[in-house]
Parts: sequence; C-alpha cells; structure tokens
Amino acid sequence: MQLRILILELIALKNFVQNNVMKQLFIFTLCFLSVLSYAQEKNCKALLKEKMDTGQPNVMTEKIKQLTGCGLDSVDVMLVNNNTLISTFIVKEVQEKNSKEQPSYNDFVQYVNSLKAMPAYQQSKNQAITLLALKNKTASLQTWDQDTKIFTEVGYSAKDLGAVKQLLKDSINKGWSYQELFNNFNVRFAAMKKHIADSSSKAAINMQLNILEEERRILAPYCDTNKIIINNFYLPGFTNYEDALACARKAKRPMLLYFNGKNCANCRRMEGIVFNYEMVREEMRNYILTDLSCDDETMLPTKEQQYSKALKKQLKTEGDKNAAIEATLYKADTQPYFVILDDKGNELAHKEYTGDWMEYYNFLKDNLKIFLHKN
Repeated sequence: MQLRILILELIALKNFVQNNVMKQLFIFTLCFLSVLSYAQEKNCKALLKEKMDTGQPNVMTEKIKQLTGCGLDSVDVMLVNNNTLISTFIVKEVQEKNSKEQPSYNDFVQYVNSLKAMPAYQQSKNQAITLLALKNKTASLQTWDQDTKIFTEVGYSAKDLGAVKQLLKDSINKGWSYQELFNNFNVRFAAMKKHIADSSSKAAINMQLNILEEERRILAPYCDTNKIIINNFYLPGFTNYEDALACARKAKRPMLLYFNGKNCANCRRMEGIVFNYEMVREEMRNYILTDLSCDDETMLPTKEQQYSKALKKQLKTEGDKNAAIEATLYKADTQPYFVILDDKGNELAHKEYTGDWMEYYNFLKDNLKIFLHKN
C-alpha cells in the first residue's frame, strides 16, 4: 500500500509540474509571491488547525494559497496547489487513518514536507525557481543558449525553441521579457494553428463539392442529379431507394445500399474509421451509393403511410420506410447492413458490421468484379 501511495504521489507531482507549471509558467499570474508578507502577518496557527473542506475544491485551493509562510514557501505552494495532488493526499489520509474525519491544513503541510525529501520534488522545485527568475528578465540573443537550457529540461523541443528564438530576432527592439516573449509566441502560434485549420477545412469542403459535381455530371443523362447529395461521411449518393434504383438501371451501375441509424454506434465507427481509408472511398464511388437511415424522422407523404407486415406497424417516417425495405427485401433488421445490387436491383451480396477496412474493401472490390463480369 505504501509503495502504491508513493507512486501516486510521484505521478501526481510529475504530471502537475510538467502540465501546469513549466509550459504554462509564462501565462499565469504569480499571486503566490505577492501574498508572502500577508501570510507572515496572519494567524498561521488558526489556519493550520482548520479542517479541509474536501467537498469544496475551490475553497481548499484558496486556503492552500494562504499557507505561504505557514510551513511552506511560495514555490512549494505553487507546485502542490492542484486537484490531482490534493486528491492523492486525501486518499492517503483516509487509507492510513481509516477515519471519516477531514484532514487539517497542518496535515497537508506535513504531507508536502514529506515530499520535499524526494529527489523528483527537489528537481521540480529547482526548475520552477529557475523559471521564476527568468519571468521578468529581458530576453536576449546573447544569453539565449544559457537562459533556455531550462526549457529543454522541462520538455520544450528544439523546434519550439527555434520558433521562439526567431520571434525574438524579429522583435529584438521591443525589449520583451521572457514572459512577454512566450506570451506573444503562444498568441501567434494559436493564430497560425487556426489559420491552418481554417485552410484545411476550406480545402476539404472544396474537394467534397468537386466530387459531388463530378458525380452529378456523370449521372446527369440518367438521373435527377439534385437528389444526389453529400452525406455525413462526405461521399455523394442518394437517400431514397426508388430514386437510386431508377438511376442505377439507366446508368447501368451497381448499387450499394447502406442501412444505418443516427443512434447506431457501429455505423459511426465504420464511417469514422473504415470509410476514411482512401482505397475504400474510391471503391465506394464505383457504386450508386444509397444512404438509408432507419431512424430518419422525416414524415412520409400521406399516400406512402402504409402498413408494413414485416414491421407489423404503420409506416409514418422515412426511417420506417427504410427499415421496412431492409426487413421485407433483405430479411434483415440490423444496422449497419450493406447490400450490393446489380443495375436491375438483384442482390449480389450483403454484409454486416466489420471494423476491418481491408475486409470491407475486398467486399466492394470483389463484387464490383462480379458485376462487371455479368455485364
């Protein structure tokens, strides 16, 4: 048990130091240093006796800030005032004392003091002190290599530091401190990432529109191409069985029926993984794709609201109609469910869920060969 607690302590401290101190140090305000004199003047004795309200994490973190000068220094408080380490401490207290009594802030101070004996803690504290010393120092190309050794220690890559150094070169006359330099770098880096994301999104949309227009151009002599749309996995196809079948007959192309549902987890898995392989997408485009949602809530025209023997109910929605087609024609009621038809509407093959993209690719490729051989 003691070994497990020690491991948890080290992991909590390591994660906090890496994720919340080092790389974020130049983003947050170091209020801990400003409360030092206040902490020395206040009644530490009363605070240390106070019980920690474990049901209110925000209250605890505010109280821990006040422990500066009450057995902990400002850097200690900065390192340990995080929910992960506090939770580890509380679990340790409950296990060791086997009591429902809330620990006191003095218990917490003693716990932190026990951590100080660990080399990992001392290393983290020394790194934090070094970074704090750089906070307001003017960034300099002359002392760059010496100053930035600490950033390599805490996880910055050479590429990141190279980019920050280039920003310093470009802004050498601004006289930025290291805090200001890294703040400006973070702002510019965030803007660059957003620009790249926006550009990628626009490129993806344009590609989808081009694919849609190409499919509409190819099928224009045979179909009402306004009924061909881009579906939620970004491939062009029909959403109506009769429209797709009429087009396949005239265009003499095979059909791929995809029975699915909005609440179908395996459908989303296939769309997100299997359908994303470019070889699969290219093979799917050889078919008249028909995306048939079995829980589409769009109301059917009154004349189509007929009774289904297969479903034993009145068909009221597009989803009901698609489910009835699956049950009546293909004797299936699961999603996802795939059916490959020839251009006359005859079934060539069917398939249920698979997470293996190569298996699905071969299903499409092999049946396309069968179709072409027959025709």
